[in-house]
Amino acid sequence: MGQQLAAARPHPGRKPVPNDEEPLALLSYWVPQSAVRRKIRIDNPGRRTGSALE
Repeated sequence: MGQQLAAARPHPGRKPVPNDEEPLALLSYWVPQSAVRRKIRIDNPGRRTGSALE
């Protein structure tokens, strides 16, 4: 049961579970620079929530 719950994150109870790889592939296409993708996906949300990674 733990595996099923972990596989459904962050979409618990949603059937079928959305494919999270598609939006990430689009982001890589739209923003080919890994440093800029890091700013979008990690640095900016971290600053907004106060959990920025150094």
